[in-house]
Amino acid sequence: MMRPHAAGRTAPLEIEVKLIVCAPAPDRVAAALADLERIGPYRLALGQRQQILDQYFDTPDGALDRKGLGLRLRDQDERRRLTLKGPSKSERPELAQRMELELPWGPKGLGRVLEALGAEGIALPPGTAPGRHEPAAAALARHGLVPIQERETLRRVRGVFRVQTPALLPLAEMAIDAVAYRWAAGTVGHHEIEIEACPGTGATLLLALAGHLRTRFTPFLQPWAFSKLATGHAVAQLMAAGDCDGLVDDARQLLPPAYDRLRRMLSTGAPPQRPPTP
Repeated sequence: MMRPHAAGRTAPLEIEVKLIVCAPAPDRVAAALADLERIGPYRLALGQRQQILDQYFDTPDGALDRKGLGLRLRDQDERRRLTLKGPSKSERPELAQRMELELPWGPKGLGRVLEALGAEGIALPPGTAPGRHEPAAAALARHGLVPIQERETLRRVRGVFRVQTPALLPLAEMAIDAVAYRWAAGTVGHHEIEIEACPGTGATLLLALAGHLRTRFTPFLQPWAFSKLATGHAVAQLMAAGDCDGLVDDARQLLPPAYDRLRRMLSTGAPPQRPPTP
């Protein structure tokens, strides 16, 4: 968890389970998941359909990556937010528990994030406050931060409730994500499921729900211990090798043999080489 900063403030803890869709036709499996209304003892309530554009930033020498940190700028529903994520703290490959500091983009939000990075030992140039109509990348560049990844996500959200317990608020949210990693050389598609705990919900429920999903969709859902950021870097490295036969389908969606190779690459502990961004 992130160290306290600024008079003891500590970033909230994010708890989520991640599964990947590892199938010959991943879009069909994702569509079947989106059609679910119930799984085991849980009811899945139709939620929002979201179009998300994410950019990740780091210093040119990878100072954030070395500390397991990720800095994300997200555009969604005409809102822009800046998020700092910490390293995952979990013994289960599909479970992530990490700090997440998410703030509206602007001088105050950027200031809080820079303060949090300083508390982690990452001192960046002071720069100046972002202008009202200034591109965010230009403002971040003044603090020594450069873009390292860009991706677009179509997210279908489902609220998770217990079938026999009336409730106004969900226990968790399940996101069915179709991710398109974007580089100058093109795009590659990746499908995953994120189940994130709502306040008051612990890891036990998330793991139980993931277990029901895996049983229902055997063998097409697999636990995944790696962030979208790390996965994207590994995908870029895999595609750059040039031999993509059997790794992607005609729509350039990742296929099961690609995930086998990605898991081996990411499990070595050595960070994949970051590709140039568009």
